[in-house]
Amino acid sequence: MSEKEVAYSINLLLRQVGKDTLWYLPARVVPALAGLLAAGIYTRLFSLKDYGIYTLLGSLVGFANELCITWISNAGLRFYDEYERRRKSIEFFSTLVVTWKGIGLVAGLASYVFVFYYWPGWMKVWLLTYGAFLATSGSAIVFNLLRAQRKAAVYCLLQVIGSIIKIVLVVLLNAVTGLGAMTILLATALVNFVYVTVGFWVARVIPQVQLRSYSWQSTRRFWNYGGPLIGVGLSLWVLSLSDRYFIGLFRSPAEVGLYSIGYNLSSGMMQMVIWVQMLAAYPVIITTWNSLGQEAAEKFLARLVRYYWALTLPCAVLLACLARPVLAFLVSPSYLEGYRVFPWISAAMFFNGLALYANKVWELKRRTGVMLRAIVLAALINGLLNFILVPAYGYIAAAVTTTISYALYFVISFSLSRRVFCWRLEFLSLLYISLAAVVMAGIIIYFNQTVSAGIGAVLLIAGAGIAGYLTALYILEKLHRWLRKRIT
Repeated sequence: MSEKEVAYSINLLLRQVGKDTLWYLPARVVPALAGLLAAGIYTRLFSLKDYGIYTLLGSLVGFANELCITWISNAGLRFYDEYERRRKSIEFFSTLVVTWKGIGLVAGLASYVFVFYYWPGWMKVWLLTYGAFLATSGSAIVFNLLRAQRKAAVYCLLQVIGSIIKIVLVVLLNAVTGLGAMTILLATALVNFVYVTVGFWVARVIPQVQLRSYSWQSTRRFWNYGGPLIGVGLSLWVLSLSDRYFIGLFRSPAEVGLYSIGYNLSSGMMQMVIWVQMLAAYPVIITTWNSLGQEAAEKFLARLVRYYWALTLPCAVLLACLARPVLAFLVSPSYLEGYRVFPWISAAMFFNGLALYANKVWELKRRTGVMLRAIVLAALINGLLNFILVPAYGYIAAAVTTTISYALYFVISFSLSRRVFCWRLEFLSLLYISLAAVVMAGIIIYFNQTVSAGIGAVLLIAGAGIAGYLTALYILEKLHRWLRKRIT
């Protein structure tokens, strides 16, 4: 294929990413807005201590998913297209579902025996936690299958409706059961069971699941690809969630709640922007790699990174500069100090997104074991820094160490990927975007100090910052083109 044909194909693929992004946008925006609403409701329904305990249990569910399900879920996304092309979808779905159910059964028996013998008084908590694990693990597989099948509309609809229903369920169940913040776990389990039921039906999974079609060879293939991702997932868990346990151990559950509300809101808004791009892009990246080869994938990924930088960096700046007034509007006064983690977590999520792009190289080459080097080192440093700093400086130290660790994760991931992948990045363009973001920060900080507080003022300041960013970026790009013409 000629260079012009490759360029044309890449432009078509970028348009496809843009089209899918429009579908995935509400799938992330509405749940993110629902998360903001939920923060206001939860902080008024539950005490800091109660919310902190729920956070620790929710983190445990995340740990179990990373340990048991990440590998099979990611293998489903990676291999669906290949099995479909080879007309082996029955073998694919049978292997995927049987493996998932087997893992769920083993995990349930092992955890039940452990709790029964060591913490018999916690059986109700075990039931809620295990139910949440089963449901969220199934929904992880379902949503990856919907992505692989490019059913963005269904993905969007489930995410939007589920995020709203969950809040309603929490309020109702809390009034009926009196379980406190544990009702969030119960509502999570119920909503995710609906995801699994509807998703399996839409993805045409159940009619194609046959026990006799289960393939041990396919399971081994899935494991060879996804097995190393367990280490990646657990290390990411250490990076993103283990800090709650350090805070809970060395400080208090109340401080866990304070840190969690700031972390969850800032991370949630950043992840909305990141995953809207990533959800649409990754299936197309796989198609580019399989159809056009590595060189085309290099150009395609470089373009995606530029768009990521231009969209995500200003979002991080907005969150960092407007953290206090935004949180004051959303949560009860007892949670307000959580705004202090916003700048750090926003920066951490920005680096995390860049690392995801860098690690796509190893996923495409099916060498996911290489990803472990970067993430394990970053996780170890994060744990060490938390152990040293959190006892003395509390939750703000956890936020700082998270940023340092994610930045290190990106640097190592990018350095490793350059050994086998040519990143055709436009560094001057990235510099101009960064300078425009600095202009944006200056505008927001200036008006934030001179304009009275209130949600209306926050929206006006944010608008002024965005306008300044776009104007600065336009001027810098025009200046660059003018200088390039004068030089040549």
